[in-house]
Amino acid sequence: MKIATPVLILFFMATALNGVPPFEARMISTTFKQCRREQSGKYDVYLQGTLEIENASRKRVLVSRTIALVRTVSAASSLEDAMQKKYLWVMNQEFGANSERAPRLADFVTIKPGERGPVQVESITIPASIDANDPSVNQLRSGKYWLRLEFAAIPESFPWSNRELATWKRKWSAYGTLITDYTVTEPFPVDVALDPGAPTCSSQ
Repeated sequence: MKIATPVLILFFMATALNGVPPFEARMISTTFKQCRREQSGKYDVYLQGTLEIENASRKRVLVSRTIALVRTVSAASSLEDAMQKKYLWVMNQEFGANSERAPRLADFVTIKPGERGPVQVESITIPASIDANDPSVNQLRSGKYWLRLEFAAIPESFPWSNRELATWKRKWSAYGTLITDYTVTEPFPVDVALDPGAPTCSSQ
């Protein structure tokens, strides 16, 4: 079952690190899909969304068309708490050894100064529980949250060694600045409604 939630138009600024131009983004949509795990009251919630990136710098930037490298998901109970980094929990994601392939410009959107471009956030799995007596804190429950995502703006198959990153930055400099630092979005609201009738995860 998919649960579509209305999302405020919000912004984040990628602060210039090591000369990287800043950019802004608007979370323009989010979609949830959920399934029930074998453990009673346990769920997996899959979050997807669309970010609209706006280049606020004077240089063109290169951003992956698909955001797959989300390193952390942080959840707060209010916008104020999220802005002050008072989180209910922070989920760190581990990435395995993904097969690298030759980088392609076709995997990136080139955004000129002052222009915008949409990118897709791939599905992020977040644990959840409907059991009010469940002592675990690192999971969602039904209700409203303010989330922040820490993500990389390059594909997960992109070579990650400093030497190779520097090489591709130089090769593609005529097309735009390759954004390789992790960026944390500003908080955005999500409404979670866990469904006892959701399909089991094993049936997905």
